[in-house]
Amino acid sequence: MSASSDTCDFKMFNNDELRRLIVAATTELTSRENSCVRIEIEFDSYNQYRFSKPWIARVVDWPVGGHCELRFGVYQGDADGGFVEITANIGDVVRWGQKSSSVTKTFSRWGIVQADGRITRVSQAVAFRAFRDSAEPSLDTETLGH
Repeated sequence: MSASSDTCDFKMFNNDELRRLIVAATTELTSRENSCVRIEIEFDSYNQYRFSKPWIARVVDWPVGGHCELRFGVYQGDADGGFVEITANIGDVVRWGQKSSSVTKTFSRWGIVQADGRITRVSQAVAFRAFRDSAEPSLDTETLGH
């Protein structure tokens, strides 16, 4: 399997190597499924004529040199206050904020989901590195003997 290819000729692996590969992939997928947490961030009341509804999103793709692709959660509440919520996996990069008619009042934050469901705030550069590191393949073909 070449590092630049998304395909693999499984004939090059023997049965034991294929079993190890399947077990490793199954373990990785199971741990990801079991690491899903619900994220909730409170927002105070706001002037609905000056501010948009608060928002939250999970980064699902972030190409090098490009903008991140987001999958949005929901805002539960109204101008009197509420919270944004989304489900994410431990280690996912999330972004949340609120747009204002005044550029100086608009804000967006970056964070990384922790095991206890809290978010650690980080800079955009740290968020990019965390996303890139988590998106790299976890199966190393060198450990399979190739």
